[in-house]
Amino acid sequence: MFSFLKKIQIDTLIFRLPIYIRPPFFIIIHFYRFFFVQRYRKFNSLFKVTKFFQFKFAGFISPIFIFFYPLYYYLKSKNFIFFYSSISSAPGHFIPELDWLLRKKYLGEFTKKKIIIICPKSEVAIGMQNAFSDLVHRFIINDYLFRFILPFLIFYRNLSIDCNISNINNSFYFTKKPSIELASIRQIEYYKIKNKTKNYFPLKKNLQFSEELKNFLGKKIEKYALLQIKTRSINATPEAINPRTYIKSIKYLKKRGFAVIFAGRETMPKIFDLLGVINYSKWEFNNFYNDICLVNYSKFNLTSGSGFNNLADTLNISIVVVNSWHIGFSLYNKKCIFVPSLLINIKKRRYCNFLEQINLFQNQRETLLNKLLYKARPCSSNEIFYAVKECFDLNKNFKSMNIFQNRFKNLRINVPGFYSESRISKSFIKKFNKLL
Repeated sequence: MFSFLKKIQIDTLIFRLPIYIRPPFFIIIHFYRFFFVQRYRKFNSLFKVTKFFQFKFAGFISPIFIFFYPLYYYLKSKNFIFFYSSISSAPGHFIPELDWLLRKKYLGEFTKKKIIIICPKSEVAIGMQNAFSDLVHRFIINDYLFRFILPFLIFYRNLSIDCNISNINNSFYFTKKPSIELASIRQIEYYKIKNKTKNYFPLKKNLQFSEELKNFLGKKIEKYALLQIKTRSINATPEAINPRTYIKSIKYLKKRGFAVIFAGRETMPKIFDLLGVINYSKWEFNNFYNDICLVNYSKFNLTSGSGFNNLADTLNISIVVVNSWHIGFSLYNKKCIFVPSLLINIKKRRYCNFLEQINLFQNQRETLLNKLLYKARPCSSNEIFYAVKECFDLNKNFKSMNIFQNRFKNLRINVPGFYSESRISKSFIKKFNKLL
């Protein structure tokens, strides 16, 4: 039964249901996986913290914590301050939010404070704890303690650090979810901090490879590139990726002497196996700590629109991001080149121009593309290949953006892309400059 659930990508299907009927489906799937899938049980609690509790009920019950003022007074007097990620099970949230926190600390915002990170149990949280717990005073992973601490911190707001980059709040009670524009405002603040700390990479450190990972990589540990794709439509990736569009780039990387490793958790396409790509995704010891190590010591990443690419961004690794339709939300890294998925307005039978596509996402409340109104155009093989070559050329001989790249960057100033140092592929923007 579970293989069937995995095959039809049940999580994605549930996300496409109206929000008010999703919970029962998620609860059923959670209990099934907990009792019958060992790996899931390893990284999740039986009674896990639900989104309903974190984003609605915790704020609703927070006023009762007025009776816990003595605890607040004690924690305040001892200089403790708490941090919790908006969605600690998602790399695209926890990674940049922790990076933002540590950059704030570097700028002296709370140097005398003892930072405690607290979050529910998840594979991402455990990996982050193993990799970065030494950067803070304490790192606590406990669903039951989180249920107590979260409403307590919502009530006593000055006892926590806000580095939330999403468009959801832990205390919005039963109000309507804000648009993506709120996430844009928050990410702009994050990028402004990055602009002040350009040469500081708090998550970049000498991590220890596990013995299993050392043995898995062997001699390939010296020079490798990571390849990550999405084989389903979710969030920034509007359509399942066509693996054949990566063949030319894989051959190019191997010609340059790279071992190419298939990262993430997606099923590796057979064509990649024939090209000699190493399959990390089905390796029995893959986990988020090993993901962090892999990215930390990699020389280059080629990824899709996914939270995974935030690792390369925060660790200052060269990266090409393709097939994301969230074009106003590019990574910050100056070593990043992106090639977006363009949108076709079905009713008007034409491409959306770049500004229309930026505005479309900004005004949504959800990150999924409305496929009744829009069709996504995936990146071609040559578009991906030229971007990969551009990235290597840029690292060898850094140049300023050309006129088309600058025009794209300046289309709208109140989006994160305006404040980032990444750039759209010059060959791609030249090809589609009429959409500017």
